[in-house]
Amino acid sequence: MYGIRPGIVTISSKFDLFFVNTLALPVNSGVLFHVVLVILFFILAIRSTLDTSEPKKTAIFSFAALFLSGIWVLSASGILNLIMLAVLAGSVWYISGKK
Repeated sequence: MYGIRPGIVTISSKFDLFFVNTLALPVNSGVLFHVVLVILFFILAIRSTLDTSEPKKTAIFSFAALFLSGIWVLSASGILNLIMLAVLAGSVWYISGKK
């Protein structure tokens, strides 16, 4: 599994379970939706960094891209994952506010 973060697989599986079990869509529809969201938010985050006039928009897009990428999923511990998510959100907010 070189090049694949385990967190992105975890989040994709949650999306797929929701889409298949709750919305009654075909298998892998949630994974496809997740991949489209990840690509979309990374593109929006990169484009918003080129326009430095709105740091809040940059922070929101960057945080959404990092959240959906699953980089914050460290272990099966929910508390540790929430702490990591809070640290990641604070870091993105702080860095985007700097000029």
